[in-house]
Order: sequence, then C-alpha cells, then structure tokens
Amino acid sequence: DKGRRVGGLEPDSESGRKALDAAAAAARQAEAEAAHALLAAQKKKEDAERVARIAAEEAARREAEERAAEERVAAERRRAEEEAAAALRAKLELRELNGAAERPRDDELKARDSSLKKYTAFNKKLRSLSEESRASILQELPKLNLSKYVEEVATAISEAKLRMVDVPAATQVCSLMARTYPS
Repeated sequence: DKGRRVGGLEPDSESGRKALDAAAAAARQAEAEAAHALLAAQKKKEDAERVARIAAEEAARREAEERAAEERVAAERRRAEEEAAAALRAKLELRELNGAAERPRDDELKARDSSLKKYTAFNKKLRSLSEESRASILQELPKLNLSKYVEEVATAISEAKLRMVDVPAATQVCSLMARTYPS
C-alpha cells in the first residue's frame, strides 16, 4: 500500500514509528530552538529599545539642565543690568538734587527740634547706619536742626561699620546733610 507510506517508511512498522517519532522530536527541537531564537531576538530588541530610551531621556535631561542653566545666567545678567541701571539712576538723581539744592533758611532750621536728647538718639542711629535703617534716618533728618552738631554727625557716619550694600544709604544721608547745612 503505497498510500500509507510516509517518507518511504511504513507508519505501522516499528522502524517507521521510530523514524516518525525521531522526525517529530527533531521538528519539536527545531521549533523550540526557533522559539528560543525568536525570544532572544525580541529580548535584544527590547534591550536595545530600553537603552535607546534611557539614552534619549538622559539627553533630554541634560538638554533641560543646560537650558535651565542658560536661563539662570540670563536672569542673573538681567538682574545685574537692572541693578546697575537703578544704581546709575540713583546717582543721577542725587547729583541733580545736590546741584539744585536750596538750603533751608535760618528760621526754618530754628523751627526744627534741636534738643540734645533727639540728637543723641539720632547720632546712635547714624553710628549703626545700614541699608535697613536708611529710610528711618532720611525721614528723621529733616525734622532735626543739627547745625550745632554737623561735625559730630560727620564723625558718626565715618565711624559707622558700613558694608558695600550700606554705601548708597550713607551717600544719601551725606547728600541730605550737605544740601541742608553749609559746613
């Protein structure tokens, strides 16, 4: 019966069954190896995709950090330029005020408080002159008659422990003193 033969062997014979079993085992082995190779290829592809994703995320993070650093530098530059412009405006305003200064008349000075108690308190403030105390000193100065104490006021300002940030405050106080008192 040639119709029942498979690969030239009889499937019902012992040798035929063994050959078919061996062929089936070889086919299963080949199928398992192919599946293993496919899984290995998929794992390699996933690993490559993961590495590429991590590299892209790292590149994006570095790029974001660089942009943030550039923005910080630009903001710092703008702030420094604004501070320099503000300082220049303040200097120009003081120069204009000093150039157009009109000293108070004697009767105006006599109307101000010239008590020793007020001067002593004010002198104490001047010795601790700072940017923080600038506003109160500049507010109090026009209320006092310090014509008897000009030299002491100058000494108090010169003895104050000034930081760089306090220099504009000291300049404003000195400017107001110079505009108010002739000596």
